[in-house]
Amino acid sequence: MAQQNPHRVDLGNALVRYLGDRMSLKQLDHAMGWTSGKASRVADGKRTLSERDVRELAELLSLNASDADELQGLAALARKRKAHQFIADYAASYVSFEQDAVEIDAYSDLLVPGIGQGGVYAAAVLSAANPVDVAERTAARLDRQKILTREDPPVVRLLLGEGALHKHVGGQVGLRQQLEHLLSQIELGRMQVGVDRFTSGAHQALGSRFNIVRRANGDARVYIEGALTSTYLHEQEDVDAHQVIFDRAWELASRGERSATILRKRIQLLA
Repeated sequence: MAQQNPHRVDLGNALVRYLGDRMSLKQLDHAMGWTSGKASRVADGKRTLSERDVRELAELLSLNASDADELQGLAALARKRKAHQFIADYAASYVSFEQDAVEIDAYSDLLVPGIGQGGVYAAAVLSAANPVDVAERTAARLDRQKILTREDPPVVRLLLGEGALHKHVGGQVGLRQQLEHLLSQIELGRMQVGVDRFTSGAHQALGSRFNIVRRANGDARVYIEGALTSTYLHEQEDVDAHQVIFDRAWELASRGERSATILRKRIQLLA
């Protein structure tokens, strides 16, 4: 399962950084009076720290006021549950991180990613997974797209397999409305859309679906969603590898006015 809050990873990284060579994680457990393995789980981003934990830790490590405040702030963020109640637990980590994004790259060979979905299309996708609370879950998904209209919106690149322009999600009407939605987002400058044509040949991303999200501080995550669960990657080598895969596929794709023209033609055929 994905972690509930991605800020736990940030807290874990900070703990390891401040700990440095002073003591091991096992020694930290002993010094703090924690149960065995707690420090290791915090370092791995699997649990958080209370305000009291941070105060005692700052005293133990003789942190200055600035560093202690940073650690306290990270712990507070790590304790938050930012995701909407109607968002699946396994997607909560990604959604939380997405809200702070400055860049989002998303590849999907058959399904338009959530950040680019229109209402009818999103409802069809969510209904297929679970027919309960579809209206509420659809509203939660569309609410996430408010980041595209904020004062400092993220740079979004969606790379779609051409099959996504033909799959009748929501029926013919649902697909047409979805393509109209994508075209409007392009024309409003809210996102770039690339189309991986059937004729473009093989590349490493084929058959996969993943999102790469970056924050202003350069921190990045890769989110890979399956039918019932997800994989959430934060190691730099994993992020870099997926970025290379995405960028290579992006270069092969039809982009800009070419992708807009492809969308217009498909919309006309679906009318």
